[in-house]
Amino acid sequence: MQNDYSRIAAALAQNAVTKESFRKQLEQIIKLLLQDEMTAFLGYDAFHRPSHQKNCRNGFYTRQLNSRFGWLSVRVPRDRFGQFTAHTFKQHDDNILLEQLALSLRDSQATLAGISTLIQQLYQPHYDQPTVANLAQLILKQHHILKQHYMNTQLSGTYQESLVLPAVDNLREPSIIQVKIGLYLNSDDEVLTFTLPQSTALGR
Repeated sequence: MQNDYSRIAAALAQNAVTKESFRKQLEQIIKLLLQDEMTAFLGYDAFHRPSHQKNCRNGFYTRQLNSRFGWLSVRVPRDRFGQFTAHTFKQHDDNILLEQLALSLRDSQATLAGISTLIQQLYQPHYDQPTVANLAQLILKQHHILKQHYMNTQLSGTYQESLVLPAVDNLREPSIIQVKIGLYLNSDDEVLTFTLPQSTALGR
């Protein structure tokens, strides 16, 4: 699965339109993931602080994050006691797992088990199992809500492209990925989705 998403990222990064679309969506996805990470860290949703919980959200600070898709502007949440360290992204290292998770959330053929595996790989080194399980639940719930939104929102237009997936480790032949960028009525949002040939579908 990781090699498949590496191939998809490489293909997207070579096309100017899809590269910029995914860059913007990667910023949005990181924002959502950071909000979920803070919720899992504190143990409660925004605006629902239990009376016994002294720590709370305390605004944001901005980080510029370089990626193969261009510079990302990341708003990192803060907590009142300064105890929260974001592990969704790495400041001075590659963010391959983050890219793979972001792509899995845009993959029309991704399974919940596959997404959960990537969540585990990204966050398990930093949190205990109950916190990671809670984080996975938050992300999967948000993924479901977004998927339903995109399915039920009328398109104002689409951009479609066929991109060549490079071979990896001499184990696969180059293949074609079908990419679609949808523009939605009554919203500035766009969403990039993709479909692989059945023979190369992720997890198959």
